[in-house]
Amino acid sequence: MLLLLQALFTTFAVTCSIALLCIQIVKAAHSTKLLARDVNSDIKTLKRGILAKNGKITSCELGVLTNLASAVSADCLDFSTGQNLDSSALYEVLLDDGIDGIAAKYKVDAATVHPEYNPTTKANNIAVLEYNKGQSITWNNTIAIKREFYWGNIVYSRSSVSDLDSIAWGSNNVVYNPPADDSTCNTMSTLYSGNTYDFTCMADTVASTDSYLSPCNIPYGTVYTYIGNTLYLAGFYSYSSVTGQSDDNSNGGPLCGTGTVRNYYLMISDWTLFIATRLDTKMLYYYPHDDKNFPDLNVNYALIPPTTSDKASVSLVGGDYFKNQGSFVSLSKIP
Repeated sequence: MLLLLQALFTTFAVTCSIALLCIQIVKAAHSTKLLARDVNSDIKTLKRGILAKNGKITSCELGVLTNLASAVSADCLDFSTGQNLDSSALYEVLLDDGIDGIAAKYKVDAATVHPEYNPTTKANNIAVLEYNKGQSITWNNTIAIKREFYWGNIVYSRSSVSDLDSIAWGSNNVVYNPPADDSTCNTMSTLYSGNTYDFTCMADTVASTDSYLSPCNIPYGTVYTYIGNTLYLAGFYSYSSVTGQSDDNSNGGPLCGTGTVRNYYLMISDWTLFIATRLDTKMLYYYPHDDKNFPDLNVNYALIPPTTSDKASVSLVGGDYFKNQGSFVSLSKIP
């Protein structure tokens, strides 16, 4: 079946008739110059999403794909044993009023974790959430691809919801075009150094909207990029590497210390066919009309696993940082 899916995808050109992947053909200048724009207004033209778990808002932002599905860090989900999700957990997605003017809350009907997800190394830290089942697709966020050719200025955003029932969204905290990935990003994560195309990395964190939720700064939640004058969804927060921290949350949270921090964001583009085949649905890409080299997507896409351990002084953190619920994992040896 997978071979058939790949064959169908290979013959797909500029039509959306195959319900696996729909490519949005866009004419746009491939400009990477700094744009004088209202970033917050541009973000609000897209759909933002936040995960709620067991009736509580989490710090986990979503890579919102359609009105039926989103991607999220697998670290944000609860597991009973191994790759088995805790069936007692109640997950909901909170969506803002971008695109269609309607804010919504949906119970998650199904969650699919990448089969090669490794909570220790953070490899393949992605899960697909399905909700609003039985409905048709009414809107999509368009995903940015081919970072090395088309991406312009990058935007990191941290969104907030002040009330779970009314789905009252606050303002965004954004950082626009932060410094590019540096050498410290490589030295603090062997997963990143072997898969640099699949991540962005930066040092900045941002204050939580409520100190009760998190007493210290937390990573931004979602990544966007400009291509020409249009903003597109690029990725979501995956994990952080930290030094000088304790192995628990007793100091207020895993990012509350004074050590060095690098935050890693997983890019959605290479995972799109993996997601689409599991949902049996279509998704939208930005794709220039004059580019003949379509990216080589893989329904079983996975990261190259680390072959060496991270430094003993480095620990990996991820998941939900609100109310000190983040997972805090010290690395010693790669299993």
